[in-house]
Amino acid sequence: MLLMQLALLILGVLCPYEIRLGYFTHILIFCLYLLVTKNYKHLIFITILIMSLLLVWGQQGHDLKLRLMDVYPISIADVKAHSEFEFISEADLFLDEEFAWYHVLGVNKQRFSLKFSFDDEQKSEPLVKGGLSKESKKLTLKLISIQKADVGGSWLQKKLYRNGLSAELSFQVLSWNDSQKRGLDASKSTLRLSLTQEMDGLFHTLESWPYLKALLIGNTEGLSQRERWFIKYLGLMHIFVVSGLHIGFIYLIVSVAAKLLWFVLPGFIIEFFAHKLVFKLALLLPVTLFYAYLSGWGESVQRAVIMLFTWQVIKLFSVKLISTNVLLISLFVILLLNPLSIYSAGLWLSFSLVLLLLLYFESDARQSLQAVKLQVLLSLCATSLILGWQISVSSGVILINLICLPIVGLFLFPLAFIASLIGLIFTDISLMLWLDGLLIWALSKLDYLMLNMPSLSLNRDLGLVFKLTLYFVCVIWVLYRHKVYVWLCFPLLLSIMIFAGVLNGPQKNLYRLSNNSNILALKSQQKSPLLSSYWVNNASEMSLLWIGDYLADLDMRPRLLVWPFSNAKVTASALRALSPRWIILKSPPDLEKVALLDAMNVSWVVLAEGEEIKFEFWRKQWVIKHSNCLIFLISGQESNCMRVAELESVVNYSPKH
Repeated sequence: MLLMQLALLILGVLCPYEIRLGYFTHILIFCLYLLVTKNYKHLIFITILIMSLLLVWGQQGHDLKLRLMDVYPISIADVKAHSEFEFISEADLFLDEEFAWYHVLGVNKQRFSLKFSFDDEQKSEPLVKGGLSKESKKLTLKLISIQKADVGGSWLQKKLYRNGLSAELSFQVLSWNDSQKRGLDASKSTLRLSLTQEMDGLFHTLESWPYLKALLIGNTEGLSQRERWFIKYLGLMHIFVVSGLHIGFIYLIVSVAAKLLWFVLPGFIIEFFAHKLVFKLALLLPVTLFYAYLSGWGESVQRAVIMLFTWQVIKLFSVKLISTNVLLISLFVILLLNPLSIYSAGLWLSFSLVLLLLLYFESDARQSLQAVKLQVLLSLCATSLILGWQISVSSGVILINLICLPIVGLFLFPLAFIASLIGLIFTDISLMLWLDGLLIWALSKLDYLMLNMPSLSLNRDLGLVFKLTLYFVCVIWVLYRHKVYVWLCFPLLLSIMIFAGVLNGPQKNLYRLSNNSNILALKSQQKSPLLSSYWVNNASEMSLLWIGDYLADLDMRPRLLVWPFSNAKVTASALRALSPRWIILKSPPDLEKVALLDAMNVSWVVLAEGEEIKFEFWRKQWVIKHSNCLIFLISGQESNCMRVAELESVVNYSPKH
């Protein structure tokens, strides 16, 4: 029955808008059947499911009635902070909503993500000195951009859809003052943000603090582009993004603390709890929930918390329940509370890997070489699930995980957790200083392994048939893992499918801009170039070098120009005449040219001799990769890699003009 309810919920979320009335009628008929058969237990669950679906459908059934350049008043008190977006607000601040049942109940109104830009030309002095008056708490906003939520749209549009937001609205604040800006910033303050800022103030001088902060609370904002790539390349991202693994670490810490405290507690406290498991659960509940709150309540954290407490409760009451049912219960609860999380890749990745773990440990708990086999299984199956999220991994990913996971779980995480508590309570960072030195030494060894182990390029362009075959191979491998021949052939088969390029067909919509012998040329599948700087002899022919004129399917919102001459010819008059938004140079500009480009609001990317930039239209968006940013992010090239990443973001997500 649980599987059927789960299927009804998932199908209801995925149900197209046009046939939702028919789907709702089908569920009502099923409810009548349950009522006639007096199956009240399942009827209650189906009723809760219907309410959850109705809330989601009501949220998606709106049309935006906002217009660009319109002016809207808003109070700072009506703006709320959000864990994944800066601010959110209800639609009735901007729209006169039509009558509907969910408006009467006060739930399920349209919500928007808000972004504010403060132009210094609009700044004004407050009429009243001191705190914010009632009138000064109001902002006058001009709507300059709208990004509507869309499950099939860009990354930002999908993120808005998953979070139940109708759109992201970008506003220019009209006639503002410093007190209003401070009031808006103060509305973002939360306990989570305050604790993060306090830890940053204590430990910001430590070289390894960005890694430790990511390990403890999943905050990766302090990691540089190279450090992020370094973690992904070594297959350690699951350690630095808070997941069920970290909830397991917290469980171990609390379990050890509960056992130690149980022996020193006064007799009346022991009599009050009566059972050691009750005492452990009393400690575990607040600590785990608070840690989950600090980490942002991601889908994998929700799954782990629900599974953990379900296990503890059934253990306390001696109820028999198989592990896969506990997993299904947690999935059902998550989708019931937030049905739109069905579109989260992290949710399905987390549940898939946990299902592999449960199946593996079901009968193989005492199998020899268990850890090695399990790591091989998880690494290859996880890599097959994340195809397309990164382009390469280290060949030593299995060995590195076998070494790092026990060290992090049993040593690094508990010490970092204790050191951060000591720092917050006693402002003593001596333990964190010692840990910092140790971690820097360990990172240097990992860096050595990264540079000296071969790189494996992932096969990103498998067709649907091969992807289904890949997942089928994973399932067969798990089901028949106890057979010797499975471990001889299936890892090899999976490795070939994941890492070999022989299954790739010809790449469509792939363009390469290269610098050979100081000549910039753009090519696709054809041998002859689409564009070449060799063709341009003077400034009057520069119109031949706009990249957007040659790339099919590219609505080039930023004007991207190939610069065929030396940097000395980059002048204010030339930039004013051409009005590019981005230019591609053959060599890095000097400080004078950088100042000129900044003043003219022109961004730039360097394509030096022997380098290449690849433009690929993949999954309804453009992927732009520089040859020096694919495998090793050399420190001298990191700023250029950041500009390439910015160009990709602008091409895909900037509003059309």
